[in-house]
Amino acid sequence: MKFIESLSRIRPVSILVSILLGVVLLFTNANPAIANSPRSTSVDNTVPSSEILEKSKNVLEAPPMNLEQTEEGTEGGGLNEIQGTTGKNKMNRSSDSVPAVVDQIEKVLDKTTK
Repeated sequence: MKFIESLSRIRPVSILVSILLGVVLLFTNANPAIANSPRSTSVDNTVPSSEILEKSKNVLEAPPMNLEQTEEGTEGGGLNEIQGTTGKNKMNRSSDSVPAVVDQIEKVLDKTTK
């Protein structure tokens, strides 16, 4: 009889644990979708996205570009022949403040040999 009473006490706890695990699973699966949402609604484009889309379609349908055509598309410091300079300021670029990998390796080797 004591065994049955102990089961009746454990059942509400197991139900609560099951609900808690279900909620945790729900939020962990929804988290990537939340993280993928845009952080700001302001878009700073110098070329409309419809124009980029149209250029992309034309390039896909055309034969492969040669070097001269590719260089013409990147004139003015463009990122690529389709996008041009759109989004150039948003790119992460390494600066001089970041040491080169070779320099870091040399420093580590100097420290280990001393």
